[in-house]
Amino acid sequence: MDNKCEIIVRACFNKNIRKDKRYCRVPKRELSIKCIKSIAKAAKQTSKISYLTIVLDGEEDPSLKNILAEVSCPTRILRANGIKESASRWFSAGRNSNSDLLYMVEDDYLHCETAIKEIIEDHSLFSRIWPTSQIAIHPFDDPDRYFKDPGPPAQIRLGTNRHYRTNYWSTHTVLITQKTLKDNWDKFTAAGRGLGEDESINLIWRGANTKLLTPIPSLALHMQGEDQRPHFINWEEWWEKV
Repeated sequence: MDNKCEIIVRACFNKNIRKDKRYCRVPKRELSIKCIKSIAKAAKQTSKISYLTIVLDGEEDPSLKNILAEVSCPTRILRANGIKESASRWFSAGRNSNSDLLYMVEDDYLHCETAIKEIIEDHSLFSRIWPTSQIAIHPFDDPDRYFKDPGPPAQIRLGTNRHYRTNYWSTHTVLITQKTLKDNWDKFTAAGRGLGEDESINLIWRGANTKLLTPIPSLALHMQGEDQRPHFINWEEWWEKV
């Protein structure tokens, strides 16, 4: 095992499972390519990346190999067919990784340039603050959750470049240790069995031995419906910079 981070992206260019319109109003293929490009660009800002893996459901976009060619770490593409198989291959890639740290990320998260460098550094920082806890970081401060069930009161902590709050919900886009994935295998893989996040992965973050943190402001934006549109970040500026 090494002390670096493997980035494992779950991607699908030709399917959009959302029923509502995304606030960016672009085709799914264009969105996925833009977000993967932002991940690759962010990966170049740190030497802590062991591998950039793409788990691809369906056909490949011609620009994907060009994007991967620009990063300095090794890359690979794993093929899958359908939602269940792509979820299975995604989590299995994490379980079989040679890296202690895993960034499991979906293809509709637009990252700022410092995102991956910061979450890796802050994971190390919070692991020292809470040495007996398994630390996880979800990079998006979802505005919609402030109006739904926010969970128990949050602690506010200083990261290396911004504040973080303790959190009790996430999507499957999280920076975790491989131990966290293995210890909670059934909850992570429940996505492939059709269970929602509140019935699976979010049960992990309410456990006594795990702390989930979210940066304020966000380091990545979830490009979904209007409820996820960021209130205090100009997403179009981020988009144009990629």
